[in-house]
Amino acid sequence: MSRNCIFIILLVLLSIQFGCKQGQPTASQSVTGIVGRVYSVGGPAVSNPPPVYEKECTIIVVDSTKGSNSEFKTNGQGEFQIELSSGIYYLQVKESVVQDMTGPFVVVEGKVDSAFSYYNNGLK
Repeated sequence: MSRNCIFIILLVLLSIQFGCKQGQPTASQSVTGIVGRVYSVGGPAVSNPPPVYEKECTIIVVDSTKGSNSEFKTNGQGEFQIELSSGIYYLQVKESVVQDMTGPFVVVEGKVDSAFSYYNNGLK
């Protein structure tokens, strides 16, 4: 067997193992919520698309249907996965110098949708 085949097989096995360790739902489970990451916007350099904000931060989740706020932590790469009930949500990074919200993100029962938020350092 060639080295490339062995490498691909190893990569597939590790991917399967990593996915199982992350607590992925089984076919009989139903998860509702959002999954996404934080991006860095602001100066001194602006790029399109913006770079990923690779630090742990706090996401403020605003439930527009109930008028309530909740806080969740991202991982060290700015990624988050948040279980939410059905509703309409807006996101904000608590540590951001400029407080902007992203959304609306519509969450439907039994589905996980992608979402994003921005860390803005206030520079232009």
